[in-house]
Amino acid sequence: MNIIPYLDFDGNCEEALKRYKEIFNGEIVYLQRFKDGPDMEMSQSDLERIMHAQLKIGDMVLYLSDTFPGTPLAEKSRISLNLGFTDLEEQKRVYDALCKNGTITMPLEEQFWGDVFGAVTDEFGIPWSLAATKK
Repeated sequence: MNIIPYLDFDGNCEEALKRYKEIFNGEIVYLQRFKDGPDMEMSQSDLERIMHAQLKIGDMVLYLSDTFPGTPLAEKSRISLNLGFTDLEEQKRVYDALCKNGTITMPLEEQFWGDVFGAVTDEFGIPWSLAATKK
């Protein structure tokens, strides 16, 4: 068994998917739009929304989708994602990329428990924490 994080968006999933692909050097391994599913009565722009996407990042997969058109995004069901690093330079690169148009929750710096840690909510409202054990 494995756990796969699934992130929901309200019409901007494609933008987030492209951004995360860039930040994490990921690979889009699957993408299905609402227009690719069974016939549904919806506007042309809604048919272009992403029904399901999979982004491969290293050895893991991240699932992403837009909400069904007309369904509000349930903010309380959102999750935060923690990233563990062994390379401090890569941690800094990813942190800086997530901060672009985002909000810093905690600056990336050495913490009292010994890790280098920082937190940010990205431009799509997804909270991320980044931890690396300092060598």
